[in-house]
Amino acid sequence: MNSRRLRTLGLLAGLTAACVAGSATIDDPDPDPQDVCPPPPGEFPPTDCALVRGIAKVMGGQVLPGIPIRVDSVVGANYYYASNTATSGSDGRFSLTVFRTNRLKPPTNPDTATVELKTYAKPNPQARDSAIGRAPVLMYFAELGRPVKPSIVEAIFDLLSGR
Repeated sequence: MNSRRLRTLGLLAGLTAACVAGSATIDDPDPDPQDVCPPPPGEFPPTDCALVRGIAKVMGGQVLPGIPIRVDSVVGANYYYASNTATSGSDGRFSLTVFRTNRLKPPTNPDTATVELKTYAKPNPQARDSAIGRAPVLMYFAELGRPVKPSIVEAIFDLLSGR
């Protein structure tokens, strides 16, 4: 991990008091040219991606280590977002690539959407498994194969059951 990313993630540690009622997306002042959406795979690829990096916490500010996090959401009537599962580290940090499977309107500038990160009781959740916690976060999107502004977040999960 380069020093810029360490510096940016270090900013997350000081934000617990600033984000009591929901998740925060922190603007990254120095984008990395290596932050690029993967190229389109297969015959019917997704259209866009977001790179999400952050720290998983509960509403009281406690870090959530070793918790599975993924995106499996429909926003509005027709926008579907999905990712593989990431597991937060001992410090609560995680990283996800979130794909948007369709774009029905031309992208806005910036192209953003508020999408829920979900966490689960079992280590390898599948699409449509019941989540035990949700954290809505603002994500920046770009077309596949294009540079994308990372979404650096402090994800505050509202857990439905004890962990």
